[in-house]
Amino acid sequence: MVSIVTLTFALVVRNGTISVGALVPYLNGIFGLAAGGVVSAFYGARFVSSIKSEYLIKAIAVLLGALGALILVEVVFPFQSAQIPDGSAIHFATGFTLGIGIGFVSSILGVAGGELLISTMMFIFGADVKTAGSASIVISVCVVASGLLQY
Repeated sequence: MVSIVTLTFALVVRNGTISVGALVPYLNGIFGLAAGGVVSAFYGARFVSSIKSEYLIKAIAVLLGALGALILVEVVFPFQSAQIPDGSAIHFATGFTLGIGIGFVSSILGVAGGELLISTMMFIFGADVKTAGSASIVISVCVVASGLLQY
């Protein structure tokens, strides 16, 4: 619930920073990420509900360790933008596929997934950091709401 309130407030405040029109070129990727994230957050929440606490703690430790390692690798070897070709279908399909992984990880960790969504928007879809941040909030509201409904 805290995430929904925080994300909604951030979306309202961020609206003054960047226009909604800046998101239009990325809508297919945003819709794909949101759709994939919603589907996997639903199942991720089920997974969390069914797993023993001791295994969940280990899974969270592994995921956080992997994210930390990825951040450290990126500092030493900065990622190059690997933008995908133009085309609404490929942007949606790529977003949906990546959204499945991001939604599952975020639902297990109990976070909105912005740390993964912003990077995806920047490195895969070519968005600037402000646009990627705003897109992340829009996507996260959908993903968190799905997980919350399942819980």
